[in-house]
Amino acid sequence: MPPVRIRAIMAACQSLGAMPRNPGIPGLSPATERAIGRLERDRFQPGDTSAAYRLWRRTATGSFTSWERSVLEVNGIDFTDTDDYQCSYTQGRGRSTLAQVIRLLPAGPAAELRRQVQRLDTQMWNKARHAGATYRLTAWFDWQGIW
Repeated sequence: MPPVRIRAIMAACQSLGAMPRNPGIPGLSPATERAIGRLERDRFQPGDTSAAYRLWRRTATGSFTSWERSVLEVNGIDFTDTDDYQCSYTQGRGRSTLAQVIRLLPAGPAAELRRQVQRLDTQMWNKARHAGATYRLTAWFDWQGIW
């Protein structure tokens, strides 16, 4: 990826990161939020501070910045290790977390989460493509057979 394109994507991420974080994925029902919480309790111990747990929280809590990062990760930008927008190439490390959430949820909550991801993906795609992104988050899910 040309350095100019990386700088453009980093600049877009920095501006997107200024958006307020949400306490949960916008529009999810309490039942789906509880189902995600049960998965989290099954996967992690209380007080866990591992990188895997931090990535899970960023993904499962659905802050706008984590969704925007996910869109850009599909395009080869890795934000899984820091919150200060340091870019590096990636072979997909960290991208499977949301896919795992969707696969592990019961059918109803999984369908609701997919709908919300698609809605948010459209919002993020409209911003990320101006920074040179070429793949949508939901296109990656299509390739994984999640939809």
